[in-house]
Amino acid sequence: MSTYLKDNAQHAWEAMFLQSAMLFAYYLLPLGMTVVCVLISQREKQNNGMLKMLALPVPRQKLAAAKFLVLVYYLILEILIFVLSFLVAGAVAVHNAQVSQALPVGYLLSLSARMFAAMLPCLSFIWMITVLLEKPVVSIGINLVLCIFGAIVSNTPLWIVYPYCYAGIIISRAARSGGDSLVETITHAHLFDAYLIPCAIVVFAITFIITLYSFGKKEME
Repeated sequence: MSTYLKDNAQHAWEAMFLQSAMLFAYYLLPLGMTVVCVLISQREKQNNGMLKMLALPVPRQKLAAAKFLVLVYYLILEILIFVLSFLVAGAVAVHNAQVSQALPVGYLLSLSARMFAAMLPCLSFIWMITVLLEKPVVSIGINLVLCIFGAIVSNTPLWIVYPYCYAGIIISRAARSGGDSLVETITHAHLFDAYLIPCAIVVFAITFIITLYSFGKKEME
């Protein structure tokens, strides 16, 4: 690691972040949110919790939206923990490699924010599967398979309709730009976002609406 940083001292922090975030964005982040979704779903079903919640004078669509906001909170928390862990490990690596480079705060915040936004359609998709499927093993299995194929699909034209690879593609595109500055990264990503953003909004809207009207439907029947 020290030799690698010395050879790339100009963009040491950027290089370390991109290498660390690649695995996190493609696999760890969606898998982590899958576990969170399943745990929340199973928690609701214990001791007739779902029936008690649906008995409240609140439309189940609003309850579903509130649950999704909880998931968004956990998504932010997971990314925050990753960034803080990276900063600690990165500081140690930079110190050991004796590389003097200022921490590119804007660059790290920009990529983290873009990764968060790109994960929203994926999170909505994961939550939809969790709501539609009663058995947690099936839900975890399907999401696990979809996550595994994320990196593969990202290299095909199908990536645009495959939300599991959105966050990973954000990091991959930044890595291909060669550790550029914040302004250069945004410039290179402009055309890419022109395709990603509309499709991500459509995927998010469809899965979110399906979840709203599927949440608690079986229990109400």
